[in-house]
Amino acid sequence: MAAVVLVDGYNVVLCDPELASKAQEELGRARHALLALISGAGVNARVWFDARFPGSLEADDARQERVGRALGLFAHGRSADDELRREVARAGRGVVLVTSDIELADWARGSGAVIVPSDEFLARLRSRRGGGDKSKAGAEGVDVDDWAEWFSFSPEDLGD
Repeated sequence: MAAVVLVDGYNVVLCDPELASKAQEELGRARHALLALISGAGVNARVWFDARFPGSLEADDARQERVGRALGLFAHGRSADDELRREVARAGRGVVLVTSDIELADWARGSGAVIVPSDEFLARLRSRRGGGDKSKAGAEGVDVDDWAEWFSFSPEDLGD
């Protein structure tokens, strides 16, 4: 079973010096780098970005950007946190949420999500990209057992 992986995009970007530096130059480069890192590690994820930051949208006002397995989505008219809450509520216990936003994490944990802090997520992605075993990723990406092993939770925490 594949876990539903939701990522608080700018929260992750801004917690990492390398990605934050790219964001200072151009948000689009930072977003693309994050999506490429996620996809390169074999992770299927929906990555939400606020659309209200200056420079956060491309000239064509795109609503999404795909890099391999990672889908970047823009929260138009709402915050990325609002969109993440909506998706967590819909998915229930079958979701992993990547964020270091304490308020969002507390709410999502109360809704049954497994929380992975942004810095830990990035460290795991980079270790996997840098030579970790990608053989289990296959066409479907990283599965629940992989996530449980990576982040020390039980697959039962995600429900059925």
